[in-house]
Amino acid sequence: MNKSKEEEIQKEENSKRRKNLKKGRNLKRRNPKRRKRRKKKRKKKRYSHPSKIL
Repeated sequence: MNKSKEEEIQKEENSKRRKNLKKGRNLKRRNPKRRKRRKKKRKKKRYSHPSKIL
């Protein structure tokens, strides 16, 4: 019985540690200093009918 209690405590500590690590990773991923540059949308050239060009 004593061993199982120790194992449970260890499991809880490990899960807490894992959660904290995940939090740290998420913070690293969401770096506010690095701004994402948006791709410039190019204006689509409309098809001009050949008869209108002449």
